[in-house]
Amino acid sequence: MKSNLFKKLSPIMYPLASIAFMLLVWHLLFVWVGSEFIFPSIGATLAKLGQYFVSGKFWLALLATLGRVLLCFAISLVLAIAIGVLTKFVPPVGKVLSPIIALFRSAPTVAVMVILILLVDTLFTPIIVGLLVVFPMLYASVTSAIDQVDVGTLQMCHLYNVPKIHQFKYVYLPTVAPYLLGELPATLSFTVKLIISAEILSYSYQSIGGLIQSANVYEDMASLFALTILSVLVATLLDVALTFVAKRVKGGAR
Repeated sequence: MKSNLFKKLSPIMYPLASIAFMLLVWHLLFVWVGSEFIFPSIGATLAKLGQYFVSGKFWLALLATLGRVLLCFAISLVLAIAIGVLTKFVPPVGKVLSPIIALFRSAPTVAVMVILILLVDTLFTPIIVGLLVVFPMLYASVTSAIDQVDVGTLQMCHLYNVPKIHQFKYVYLPTVAPYLLGELPATLSFTVKLIISAEILSYSYQSIGGLIQSANVYEDMASLFALTILSVLVATLLDVALTFVAKRVKGGAR
């Protein structure tokens, strides 16, 4: 009886234990530092969280950041799928694009941000930075998923002259979709962190990154901690939501 109860409660108990441990370390660090201006207390940070939750400025900043995140993610995903499929059916396209995508993947993100800040309006800098980083990641996931398609099935399609559109619908899509859906949640939460980082460096007006930059300028450590916690919560909620949708889609596909 106790064993069954423990198993049922363990998904909740372990995260709570982890949170309790982190709060304890936080409090001990605050006591050790002994200054709210250097390392804020849990109480001061919670007070700032409460202020943000009732602040219209914060919600507008959150909506602006989420808009950039979802726009960047959607464009990257559509381009990754379209170009990934195109390179499979037209191999020369893949050979031409491969060095360009490799360049995007290896370019230092911070250096790209600094260059874009000088060339592009701060409103668009985070989105462009996100595209340059997230698109290669999703493209790699798409091409890896396409490579999982059974070679024997493709040979049969070629033997019986199955149209390309039917190959995509009945062969590629059932293989690629489950693999890609499993990769999307982690990529989306990464996109949140990337966009906010780009907003901080570009000092994007009316954004979570802009609020973090302002808190940094005024050395408001409680606000910095509160906004960091809120950023983590946003990324986690989007991850959980997309994971739930992916599981429902996979379940429906069966």
